[in-house]
This record gives sequence, structure tokens and C-alpha cells, in this order.
Amino acid sequence: WTERCLMVAWRDLQVLRHHGGRGQALRPAHWLCQQMNHFIQSYITFTTTEVLEPRWHAMDAAIRCAKTIDEVVALHDRFLDSAMKGCLLMDIKVLKQIDLLKG
Repeated sequence: WTERCLMVAWRDLQVLRHHGGRGQALRPAHWLCQQMNHFIQSYITFTTTEVLEPRWHAMDAAIRCAKTIDEVVALHDRFLDSAMKGCLLMDIKVLKQIDLLKG
């Protein structure tokens, strides 16, 4: 959702860029939008390939060896905790910074 919003904002800035003398005035906003979009895309790539995918495969392999449903639930809980930490969603410093950015 965030990536989509940034792409819409970038597209709108592209249109405004070609209207009269406003293009130069909007240059900082355009640059910021590009930087934010790059960050979001990098974060999505990181969380998908470096955090979620390897943890998912490890959980899947462990579940295949599980003998009870309680073991499966425990493995899933560990996967969720590990994924949240790996995606930086449990780091209070990061969450405070995100809160500041949200305004």
C-alpha cells in the first residue's frame, strides 16, 4: 500500500514537472519521493528475501518433522517472533522513528 501511494505521488509530480516554472520548485519533493520509494522497495526486498523466505523454509522443514499439533503451533509462533524481529518490527527505536515520520 505504501509503495503504491509513493508511486502515485511520483506520477503526479512527473505531470506537474512539465507545467510552467513549477518544475524547479517541486524538485525537492520529487527527490524525496524517489528516495522514499527506493527505501520502501529495498525494505520489501530485504524482508522478503533475507528474512521471511529463509525462516519460512526452516519452519516448513521443522513442521514436517513435528509429531504433535502443539509442536506445529510452537514452531509457527517462533517463526512469527523471528520474522517480526528480522523485519525490525520489534525494535522500539525503529518503531519510535516510524511514529515520528507518520506525524
